[in-house]
Amino acid sequence: MPTISRKHQQVCDLILAGQSEGKAYAQVYGKDNYGAAKASVNKMLRRPEVVEYMERARAQVTEAVVAAAVKTATDVLADLEAIADADSRELMEYRRGCCRHCWGKEFLYQRTPQELRDYIKKQNETNEKRLKDNLPPEPLDEGGGIGYNRTRQPNPECPECFGEGQGYEFFKDTRTVSPAAAKLFAGVKVKNNGLEFVTHSQERARELLARHHGLLDKKGDTGDTPEALAAEVRRLVDAAAAVEGAPDGSA
Repeated sequence: MPTISRKHQQVCDLILAGQSEGKAYAQVYGKDNYGAAKASVNKMLRRPEVVEYMERARAQVTEAVVAAAVKTATDVLADLEAIADADSRELMEYRRGCCRHCWGKEFLYQRTPQELRDYIKKQNETNEKRLKDNLPPEPLDEGGGIGYNRTRQPNPECPECFGEGQGYEFFKDTRTVSPAAAKLFAGVKVKNNGLEFVTHSQERARELLARHHGLLDKKGDTGDTPEALAAEVRRLVDAAAAVEGAPDGSA
């Protein structure tokens, strides 16, 4: 079989890139007559070496497209699995620490060192104004002293919170979380009352994975709710256990 010529290869490459057959031939051979170019390219495309080149090129393109699609699907599934399995506590937690009175002297209001300095400064300014108005200064009230640390455990004997402490949100440093938690993380919204951590939906990720593995039918007759999905999974697990003769866990 003869080897394909350089110009025929150029015409084929243009056609494979999306160029019309006649325009591709006219561009390579410098033809002004589009009709004549179209007739010539039809004849060229019937040549055995050209047919072989086009079939081989199309097969390579198809393999590349399929490989890219498989990689994309694999990456998407990996992301979904990471999101579904991630522990959201790696990103944010709701914690309970001591209240302001838990560890204060005589269970009085406790401040941090800087809070006490700010209070003293403000109180001194207030007393200077009172002295100018011929009013007696107000005594400094150090309350329960300094040393407040909200991360300490609540004092079970505290008469203010009764040992329950106070709750607060804690957002983690996303630079140090696991790869799965990083996939779960979707960003931060800045609001007037603080920050809001945004995460991808784990329920949606689990639903998509369940569909991929055939745990949900195409029509979604299970209702697509987390409760329905859990019931379907339990049904499949029980069915598998019955087939395999596995113990059902009963006493």
